Amino acid sequence: GLATGRSARRDIPHGAIYLNVGQIGLAIPAFHKWLKRRPDIGCFIMLHDAIPLEYPQYVHPRSREMHRKMINTAAERADCLVTTTRHADQSVTDALAQCGKANIRTYTRALPLPDAFTQTTQSIPQLEDVHYFLTCSSIEPRKNFDLLLQVWKSLATALGNEAPHLVIVGNRGWRADEILAPIKNDPALRSHVHHIAGLSSSALARLMLGASGMLCPSHAEGFGLTVLEANSLGVPTIASDIAAHREVANARTVLLAPDDVEAWRDAVLSLPVAGIRKAPAFADTLTEKAYCTDIEVFLRSFMDRTS
Repeated sequence: GLATGRSARRDIPHGAIYLNVGQIGLAIPAFHKWLKRRPDIGCFIMLHDAIPLEYPQYVHPRSREMHRKMINTAAERADCLVTTTRHADQSVTDALAQCGKANIRTYTRALPLPDAFTQTTQSIPQLEDVHYFLTCSSIEPRKNFDLLLQVWKSLATALGNEAPHLVIVGNRGWRADEILAPIKNDPALRSHVHHIAGLSSSALARLMLGASGMLCPSHAEGFGLTVLEANSLGVPTIASDIAAHREVANARTVLLAPDDVEAWRDAVLSLPVAGIRKAPAFADTLTEKAYCTDIEVFLRSFMDRTS
């Protein structure tokens, strides 16, 4: 009931496009009531996935209800949905069908690389001789850190100081303390597994470029951005064999079952120290500019057809 700025219903120009790509406010239906009184405005909503509804065991208990509200808001307000993979498109479409919205138009376009990645030239010289692997995600059960910690426990036990390092980059999420506890409690793990957070995109790109391999063991994803990033940098990538990863994988991506500890251990042992690695040329389609252009072209063509 508090006015925090100008009225969207009154002040947005006729025939404008409302685009929500961050799922911001979708779990609060009141934030989008104004759209009902502005049928001239095209409403486009990106839904990243339906993971909290499909895999409630991997998310905070409140996430399922919040995601259901987001799906309901999209079903009530969206003229069209934007998705990132065919897998996410199907999952979201199935969720919308359960809300009675089975025929909504969707546009699927893969996410781009951050500009900082396309501007990176080489890895970090000071880490040239360090044998390290990288994994990057929020610290939560869905990301399957348990598998990686089992692998590194085995490596540390067998190889001692010669074991490679694992660098975990990501903010703490649901049950993070429990997930990271083995590192704190085990000296062998503590000397070879390192958790950091707060890196800039540029710093992450350089760290990724020098890794022996990128590890992406998630149980479920809507897209798989880290697979795309590592593949684009030419970094060997080992990822869980799930639908979203299969869509962004290339011929060099190693896809493994997310519960096969021995296979992941063998794949890690097969990759040597990276040394100094130069960034390859990037396809124009991977840039943020190309992504925004494609989205804008679609939005305008959709509005032209429906006007």
